[in-house]
Amino acid sequence: MVGAVVIVTGNRGFSGDARTYNLTVDDLHTYYVLAGQTPVLVHNSNCNSLTRAQSDDVANFLGYTKTKMKSAGGAPIWENKKAGGGQPRYITYDRTGHNKQAVFKGASFRNPFQSTKDSARDGTYGLDVSPTGEVLGLKWLAK
Repeated sequence: MVGAVVIVTGNRGFSGDARTYNLTVDDLHTYYVLAGQTPVLVHNSNCNSLTRAQSDDVANFLGYTKTKMKSAGGAPIWENKKAGGGQPRYITYDRTGHNKQAVFKGASFRNPFQSTKDSARDGTYGLDVSPTGEVLGLKWLAK
């Protein structure tokens, strides 16, 4: 059924207290989880503009080097010692997808991204693309 169109014939709402889990699955947008013996189709609502592998390619293209550090979310941290002109020295993949233009979280201070709070970064960055499609660097989108 890959690529097939299906019709949702109904759903049931439930209210009450229950233990819930927030799953993060790399490189998968839609997947199944088991609820007891029942497979349940799960769809991630936050869609990143690029995959982690694509963002790694962009970071490399922009002159960043992968460090041995990891963010609080587990993504590699990249460094560009020559970053200037509004470009962050450190970047990591924006895994949340809250901003549809976002590719990276950025920071210009040592040991960035050790928390998921805004204080652990300078902002969220997307691609600065020229009218001809050339990637010029990163542009700041939001804190």
